[in-house]
Amino acid sequence: MLENLQNQLDETINLIDTLPENTKDNRQKKLKYIAEEEMKSLALLTAINNELKYRTAKFSFLKENKALEELQKELDKCTIIDEWSTYNTSYEKLHLDYYLYQLHRYYKNDLENVNNCIRQILDIFKGVGINLTQEDFDYHPYVSKYITMIQNNTDEEQLKDAFEPLYWKLPELIKAIEINFKSIYLKYEKKIDKYFETKQKEYLSKHTDKELIDKKQQLIKTINSTREKDPYYIFNKFVNKEYMLNDYNENDINKRKQLYFNDLGYTFDFLLEFYQVLFDYKLILKYNYLFKDIKELLSQVNTLKDAKKNALKKVLNTEKQIKKLTGKGLFGKEKNPDSYLIKYKALLTQIIDEYTELEDASFKDTIFNNFNTNSSALNALELVSLNYLHFINKLKEVDDNEELDNINSKYNELKDILNTNNFVLLDKLSLLDEYQLKQVIVDKYVLDGVKLTKEQLEADSIDKTLADIKILINNEYIIRSGLKLEDIKLYFDVKSLDI
Repeated sequence: MLENLQNQLDETINLIDTLPENTKDNRQKKLKYIAEEEMKSLALLTAINNELKYRTAKFSFLKENKALEELQKELDKCTIIDEWSTYNTSYEKLHLDYYLYQLHRYYKNDLENVNNCIRQILDIFKGVGINLTQEDFDYHPYVSKYITMIQNNTDEEQLKDAFEPLYWKLPELIKAIEINFKSIYLKYEKKIDKYFETKQKEYLSKHTDKELIDKKQQLIKTINSTREKDPYYIFNKFVNKEYMLNDYNENDINKRKQLYFNDLGYTFDFLLEFYQVLFDYKLILKYNYLFKDIKELLSQVNTLKDAKKNALKKVLNTEKQIKKLTGKGLFGKEKNPDSYLIKYKALLTQIIDEYTELEDASFKDTIFNNFNTNSSALNALELVSLNYLHFINKLKEVDDNEELDNINSKYNELKDILNTNNFVLLDKLSLLDEYQLKQVIVDKYVLDGVKLTKEQLEADSIDKTLADIKILINNEYIIRSGLKLEDIKLYFDVKSLDI
């Protein structure tokens, strides 16, 4: 359209150059002609401007699909199945592992976040019917004093003023609060277990586990297919530069098809399955350190039987000494905390290590009770995704310099992956299988007519392979959405002209 206008202007200018100017009458005719052509050009330019605005305005009418929002709410409800998973204890189900780790990491430089974590934990207990009182905080008088101030809704400035002298006397105050919360969990563990058992029974009185699992899988499939072909979603992918127009021109699409497929072509369902297999394989590479760890623990399963029971005995014994030390003296008189400070610090250090041992033993106990030679790679990822502390410990073995925000981001990424995919390989692959998976995948798809090589599945190539197949999938969704790439390109061209 703009090109046609330019050609018309060029023709007019060439014609004007040929008009005679040798007489006054000719010069007047030429000026009149120029004025007429200028009016025509301006009118045409206005018409083009209006047409461009009209053709691009339709994108402003695209709205987020409300059905997707409702489907996502239904999918979120399916996470209730985690509340009765045998892959973690009530401690993890309450997310105490998460919040106490945040508390542990924040204590050195962010008192406000420490206080918010404490409030969150108090609310967690309240949510399962346990209203904690001053008597529950019996690890040290300073612990009781500070927690009581938080429970009384003391403002942040006053909390800061109160914290500093307490911290000066007992630098391990936050650690003592952390361990006290762990002790409180043990104290009410049976009641908390009962809470989750009751919720499960209420649900299973009307449904079955299989119904919930099937519902979750169907919702994932529906959400993915609905979202991926949604015009609003696709258009915003281009706006945010997650999709690039050059990747979707006809020549590039055909090159990708020729790179991976022979003349027989493929169905869309086949393409989706192929992509999921590649994605599953990438996860095997990405989380190989987690698979190795679970395999190693599974090989030691016969040694794990009494680990949790023995670790718990140590904790309870040391805890008894701490409470005796910090409790009231003769005739019910309060002891001076300074009188037992050295002994208290030693016992606190000891019980911190013992709780770490108990948490490790609890994870191993889960493996002992739930895993066997038939457990799948997907089972292993589900296990780790429900045990935040174990994920952190393994991640820090890979990179001890990981920042807390990055740790949480990677943990949430794993959970999102498990909650947004219907796997076709991970759930069928035995954790203990030892064979050349890369070669198996290549052989399978070569037989199906795919030009796949082992090199395309290497750790440094798999992302490129996945991206190519994803572009072919996206292209099909764009076609199904009714959007036209030339209209999207026009939108960006017009936007760059600022008209």
